Amino acid sequence: MTKIEVLKLLKNNGEYVSGEYISKSLGISRVAVNKAIAALKRDGYTILSSTNKGYCLKERADILTDAEIKNGLATEYIGKDIICFDSIDSTNNYIKNNYESLNDGTVVIANKQTGGRGRLGRIFVSEPDVGIYMSVLLKPKSLDRVTALTAMTAVGLCDAIEKTVSVRPFIKWTNDIIMDGKKVCGILTEMGVEGETGNVQYIVVGIGINVNQDSDGFPEELRNIAGSIRMACNEKINRVKLCKQIIKELDFLYLNFDSFYERCLQSYRKDCINIGRKILVMKTQEGIEAEAVAVEEDFSLRVRYPDGKEESIKSGEVSIRGMMGYSQ
Repeated sequence: MTKIEVLKLLKNNGEYVSGEYISKSLGISRVAVNKAIAALKRDGYTILSSTNKGYCLKERADILTDAEIKNGLATEYIGKDIICFDSIDSTNNYIKNNYESLNDGTVVIANKQTGGRGRLGRIFVSEPDVGIYMSVLLKPKSLDRVTALTAMTAVGLCDAIEKTVSVRPFIKWTNDIIMDGKKVCGILTEMGVEGETGNVQYIVVGIGINVNQDSDGFPEELRNIAGSIRMACNEKINRVKLCKQIIKELDFLYLNFDSFYERCLQSYRKDCINIGRKILVMKTQEGIEAEAVAVEEDFSLRVRYPDGKEESIKSGEVSIRGMMGYSQ
């Protein structure tokens, strides 16, 4: 907490601030001030030091640190605890390996992932300095409507992106966020269950967002599928601002899970890009042609096959593809 308060004070003053002033303002020792400054420098901040003047913050733009994200962030549940890594194999893996010692609502964020994953074991490219890779730990007391978590997260992400860049994305059922016809975000929800009792140990909601990549930032085989918010909006996005907005939206939705269920359902139905379009239901390698008819009350997708038969499919059973491309 001391590091965050020192950062806030340096930001608010703009010019050099003496160590004595920081000490008195925050009610901490000069040793604590020095430790906080050293910690901020390790996080990547450029802080000038002068014997006669004190400290001056020369901000490094768009740095994802707990101090930067917590500064001005007021949430009740999601994001009370934030852990940031410059690089990690997977934020989902970190939570799964450490959930017992982490508080409910903890958010883990990485600037880079070396082992990012999507649904069905697919690789999620997680390059440094251009994306947001985060996971949220939930410890629900019951399994009521747990199946809706991914869909509600998708709505929260659409809300956050729209409030940040004034453009609302679409949702490709069930867990992809689409802008300009390309995937800019994926959601991977994982659950741990105790074998003997069947009790839920944890739920991890993983979110990977392509924020500031250019087209040449993706492997050639993904360029027709993957995009970024920057590519869709033609402007560089402040990752810290977007990250904060995402945490705020998820905090609100998860705290009001039951009362806003219907609102999320209606938003999801409106945002879902698949409805009314021909799709391939990937039950087989070749896929089965169908039409996406509607999103059901439990966020499953009702499809109609050429013979007129309809069924509702769940995200854990199959994936879908557009007939004319990834999302179309």
